[in-house]
Amino acid sequence: MGEARRRGAFDIRKKSAIKRNKEKLLSQLSERNERPPMWFGPVLITTDENGYPDIAASVSNSSMKQEAYRDKAHMETDHITHFKNLLNIQLPEHDFRILGAEKNDPPDFWIERNGETIGLELTMFMFQDLRQEVKFFDEIQNKILDRYISGEIADIQGIEIELWFGKNGANRPRKIEPDELEQLITQLNNLASRPFGQPGPLFDDPAHGLKATPFPYPSEEEGSVGDGFISWRVINVGYTPTKTNLGRIAGFEISHTLKSYRKTDFFNRLQATINAKDKEKNKGHELLISVGMKDMDGWITSVESVCLAIILDEWLTIQKEPKFLSKIYLDCWRTATLKVLYDRH
Repeated sequence: MGEARRRGAFDIRKKSAIKRNKEKLLSQLSERNERPPMWFGPVLITTDENGYPDIAASVSNSSMKQEAYRDKAHMETDHITHFKNLLNIQLPEHDFRILGAEKNDPPDFWIERNGETIGLELTMFMFQDLRQEVKFFDEIQNKILDRYISGEIADIQGIEIELWFGKNGANRPRKIEPDELEQLITQLNNLASRPFGQPGPLFDDPAHGLKATPFPYPSEEEGSVGDGFISWRVINVGYTPTKTNLGRIAGFEISHTLKSYRKTDFFNRLQATINAKDKEKNKGHELLISVGMKDMDGWITSVESVCLAIILDEWLTIQKEPKFLSKIYLDCWRTATLKVLYDRH
């Protein structure tokens, strides 16, 4: 009875100290406009129709959240400013003077180049489902962090858990249901049923004619919630988290591997982005496509910009000539590079 009472008091003190430390760290983080980045990966082990890689290397994605834009005008001003700053350095012959925004767009802006007034329309290249996955994953991390702060998750420090949506990431993200979160919390707590780092019993390895030792517990432990909607697996033991707020505060990390995209997915998305703006109302106007920038909510994903830059030269050999647009520029924010995709003159 005395031991139980002493243990209870210790747990209360421990929980109180942990909560104070977390609240201090969270208050420091809340003072920053930019959230530390989350790394996902490898997220683009892209394959062709025969299952062979069609981009030279897999590319890991980092995502971070910065201060959200106030409104559409704020975002568009940021885009044209970024474009013009790079233009001055990389393509000075295309430089222009900004005359002002057009309230009744298109175009979004009027510019002047060599004495000619030209309309400039702005758009963005992004995989909306990729952005949704990042936001969905961030929501899960925040909910798990809240539960850890309230003392509802056991001591599972020093491990990394990979999470994905459905078989091979087939499911698209949606809001996690309360019962699914409870299932996930219960399964995470069950990991604490055995000491970490202890190897399991030896098992036969017929291929090499010897007894083999499995990875230390809880490596390769796995589970799923929501009838398989979310699946998870422990991929690292003896791990020092450095990636996210959750890892730095709770001492364990939850990572996520996003869906893979093929090169043709990039090509089709880019062509669709151009087609949406290549209309008669934009006849003679120029188009700026921004990629790798933050969205209205402040989220940035790097992989779109990095991968598009890798395969762009090949796309230029198969692109369709626009019917109405006079010029098309691509501004890759993560690589800080500009490319002229099309010039009618």
